[in-house]
Amino acid sequence: MTSKNYNQTIRELFDLQKFAIKMGLENIRALCEYLGQPQTKFDSVHIAGTNGKGSTARILQEILTAHGWKTGLYTSPHLVDFRERIRIDGRCIRRKEVQFFWQKVKELVYRRKATFFDTTTAMAFDHFAGHRVDTAVIETGLGGRLDSTNVLSPVAAVITPVDFDHEKQLGNNLAAIAGEKAGIIKPGIPVFCSAQQPEAEQVLREKAGSNPFYYLPEIISVEMVSTDQRFSVFSWHNKHTGTRFSELNLSLPGAFQIENAALAVQTAELLLQSKNRTLEESNLRRALEKVSWPGR
Repeated sequence: MTSKNYNQTIRELFDLQKFAIKMGLENIRALCEYLGQPQTKFDSVHIAGTNGKGSTARILQEILTAHGWKTGLYTSPHLVDFRERIRIDGRCIRRKEVQFFWQKVKELVYRRKATFFDTTTAMAFDHFAGHRVDTAVIETGLGGRLDSTNVLSPVAAVITPVDFDHEKQLGNNLAAIAGEKAGIIKPGIPVFCSAQQPEAEQVLREKAGSNPFYYLPEIISVEMVSTDQRFSVFSWHNKHTGTRFSELNLSLPGAFQIENAALAVQTAELLLQSKNRTLEESNLRRALEKVSWPGR
């Protein structure tokens, strides 16, 4: 398969944007059924929110990878290359895999008028299942409840700060938007939640119901030590477990990235505990220093 063929594949994929945004799960369910339900063949962590969900996803993936888990990552948009959207342990999906997948599903995609995001989501699920990842960290595209990614049955839901975005699709008040984001919460799974505005927090707590609800400001103490144009240094303390890490070096600048990292570390700690593993300080430090997220 030549570079020319790959470029044609990418043009055809992006041409699917003519079908515009379609809120709903019918097309992704049809694609997943055709592919043999790949989304059921790996553990997943589902991340929704308005701000910071891509960074949080990337940091969490790097921490899990550092602890020896084969970890998928699905994010959007990409910065330079489409393949950035779908990675395993930091490595992008190969060009020939993108081409092969498109040839496999294009007839069904055209017949159903499935969207670009439906198709790329199905590609990510198929890729992660085919490579037998241990866990995949999946970022929603738009909202949560009706987002293409929401055919997952995740082992954890992560909610980053909710704010006004895509009001036309999600609602014109914070409570309505939070309700859509909270649509990723499935019965019984733990919910990890960043600090929220009061209206959003109330909705998220209600949607979580009896699920374990880990609200970052109540559980994690974070102290920013320093930040510059390249790095942020912070200390992290879980008041429930007693775990404490001093002067962690995150290779992303800004106080908001420290909050994203704090949420990712908290999520990773519990995920590892659920598999009788420990969040190892050396692995954590290596992961945070390795994270890169250009253009964000």
